[in-house]
Amino acid sequence: MIIHQPEININDNEVVVSARVETSAKVSIPKELWFKFPAEYQDAVSDRTESFFSTLFLLGMHLNEDVEIRGEVSPLLAKNIHSLADKFLQVRKKHIHRINYDFKSLKISDTNITRDIRLSSFSAGADSFYAFWSHHFPKKSQHPTNLTHGLFIHGFDIFLQNGEYYQNLFSEYRTQFTKWGLSLIKCSTNAYSFYQFRVPWEYAHIPTLAGVAMVLGNRVSNYIQPGNLVTDLSQPGSESAWVHLLSTESTQISAHAEELTRLKKLEQMIDWLPLQNHLRACLRMNNTMGKKVCDRCEKCLTTSLIIQIFDKKEYFKTYDKKFTLANFIYLCWISVDLVGFKERGFLEIHKGKKRFDFIMIYWIMFPINFLRLFLLKNIIPLTPKPILYKIKNLVFPKQKL
Repeated sequence: MIIHQPEININDNEVVVSARVETSAKVSIPKELWFKFPAEYQDAVSDRTESFFSTLFLLGMHLNEDVEIRGEVSPLLAKNIHSLADKFLQVRKKHIHRINYDFKSLKISDTNITRDIRLSSFSAGADSFYAFWSHHFPKKSQHPTNLTHGLFIHGFDIFLQNGEYYQNLFSEYRTQFTKWGLSLIKCSTNAYSFYQFRVPWEYAHIPTLAGVAMVLGNRVSNYIQPGNLVTDLSQPGSESAWVHLLSTESTQISAHAEELTRLKKLEQMIDWLPLQNHLRACLRMNNTMGKKVCDRCEKCLTTSLIIQIFDKKEYFKTYDKKFTLANFIYLCWISVDLVGFKERGFLEIHKGKKRFDFIMIYWIMFPINFLRLFLLKNIIPLTPKPILYKIKNLVFPKQKL
């Protein structure tokens, strides 16, 4: 796989940073990877290649192709990439392979540039809200932050074709950021289209988030990746603990509060009005319902359960529906980390509330969930990758290339 030298262009009040991507394999991917920002951030974007490499190295590992990187890359990133790849291989070996990297130009970026942006991504989920709550309440937080900007990305958890839905959310969140005295950066990218139905996006999106921050590397000094405690390292989210390995000499990348569960974070923030007004923890990327949340995916149901545990349903605009036994049965069926429910204290809390019906359902569903995950992890991966890709492409909604 070849990642070519990125180019910067101004189109319709947007600054576009793009790079051609070539693969030996005959796969259906875009010809170039691109990132778009408002033109006012023209001075922030960089034409260095490390952002594209951070975004795409997992694709090379999936395709089992060595990666040639044309353009300037941080020596620190080049040094750490092998350690990062090893960590992915330990827990993602069914999706990826060990490959080599050919860096054509290792060069430290200009350290004399004033980098004044301290950035965290913002999706309106619990983890990203906690990063900004920690900025506003540093004395209450175990992990205080000092941020200047948020980053709301179109193409990550919202398909590119759902532009109106993204724009409505961006306008809403930008108003909130203005009240906070912070800036919210609008961004879009087609990165997901390289990974859809190949490497699960739950795994690939974290190095891609670091890549988006690197595109703004001429002004970003620190990028904080909202983290979440994952009890099973084979499950999505554990990558947050490794994200520091994507740092460069000029942009420090780190995880935030990755040892805290979402239960603990929401417990601390539960009475915060911005959270109650805007919380949106949803995995449905193809949202055409006109609602912020689907109330059916694992993140929606888990979030709804947590809010009900704290008896705060009536205060939340998006998660105001009662969480029923039927909801819990379905959550136990679809969960990828049902073991974590016990370790994160859900059962103990329900015992204290004398909700023994929830506890009974948990133990009934536990072996059923185990069997389902066993089939997903051990039987489905035996299907040849091209066939599995075609099946997923037919069954699931997809982002347009």
